[in-house]
Amino acid sequence: DALPIWKLLVALKLLSLGTEEFTCWKKVLIGENISKLNEEKSLELARKICLHLIDDSCDAIKKISYLKSKMLGLEDQLALVEALRLEDLNVLQTSRDILQTLQEAPD
Repeated sequence: DALPIWKLLVALKLLSLGTEEFTCWKKVLIGENISKLNEEKSLELARKICLHLIDDSCDAIKKISYLKSKMLGLEDQLALVEALRLEDLNVLQTSRDILQTLQEAPD
């Protein structure tokens, strides 16, 4: 089975096809680059998704922090959830940085 990240990248490239590129959808499925514009659009879409997920993670971490101060007796469970969310945030921020680097890289 294909890796989830591969499926996501293929889906983003398909969504980023220009009207003149629709006939190239099979090439996208086998991993071929269609055009520079398609690559740029798919990377930008991935970056926007990352930014949205980073915002969601930050909001969740703030809520968890609030709950930790209010819900005595659940500190251990909330600390575990907070640690997982912080790890998630770290992965998302690293992904965002990589996507930014790819967008800024010269051809």
